[in-house]
Amino acid sequence: MDLIKQEDLLNVLKQHGPLIPMDIRKYLGKGDSITIGAALSELVKYKQAKLTSVKKGGSPFYYVPGQEHKLQDVSQYLNEKDRRTYELLKEKKVIRDKTQEPLIRVSLRMIKDFSRQMNVNTGSEEEIFWKWYLLSDEEALKIIKEFFLGEKPAPKKEITEETKAPSEEKPAPNKEVEEAVKEAIKEPPKDSQETIPAPDVLADAGDAFSKKLKSFFEERNIKIKESNPVRKGSDYEFIVEINTPVGVAEYFCKAKKKKKCGDGDLSTAYLKGQNKRLPVLFITDGEIAKKAKEKLKTDYKSLIAQEI
Repeated sequence: MDLIKQEDLLNVLKQHGPLIPMDIRKYLGKGDSITIGAALSELVKYKQAKLTSVKKGGSPFYYVPGQEHKLQDVSQYLNEKDRRTYELLKEKKVIRDKTQEPLIRVSLRMIKDFSRQMNVNTGSEEEIFWKWYLLSDEEALKIIKEFFLGEKPAPKKEITEETKAPSEEKPAPNKEVEEAVKEAIKEPPKDSQETIPAPDVLADAGDAFSKKLKSFFEERNIKIKESNPVRKGSDYEFIVEINTPVGVAEYFCKAKKKKKCGDGDLSTAYLKGQNKRLPVLFITDGEIAKKAKEKLKTDYKSLIAQEI
């Protein structure tokens, strides 16, 4: 039997994962199911690799930590019932267990790769909630408290017709508005009007990325309503207002200093935008991966990506 090096396995998984053992063998060009399976078991044992509960032809998929966002690619192998539950959880982000039909409750427990159980003390009892696997615990708890437990005044009436108004105030932009925003951020207007100053978080920063962002916003007269320096000089979050010929559009903006941004970067920004009920403007001084750009047309329809 050919000797399978764990290093070779890891390299294949990093480049192409998630993969089933048969696909790994094709990429390696050697080995058999026994030797590859044994090597994969060792990687999993020492937490260098993970495996899915989703299976193709009886084989789980293997992947390395950091590729969790790619698990969506293997959702096609879920059965029809679990696929519907997957789509529901992906859309809702958080689901209350006790309000679901029995079949959905069972299915939520079966799609372990995509659902995460959260036991939440609601005051009178401990309840089970399910969150979308890419959503952080902090973001999930915020949704649970706001929309299910009514700990904030406005969301307490979320399920009534009257309180549907807030979500209508910030709708996803229609095609006309989105195209207008794309044009507005593409380049500075020829007839420059008064400059809207960037916030102190950018004005006081001395690094190159912050200066680029500052110029980008000021040259396009983009107003920053809220700012949050996640990591000063490399990672920022904003709520911005963009002036277009068809009106002012409000966006959640994620600005990231990174040589190459992938699907995971866009997915994280997209989820945060959905939680805020806002379309997303993703800005980077690097390159957006080809595969991630392709998903802008399918998975992230209310997200605009801009390289500066």
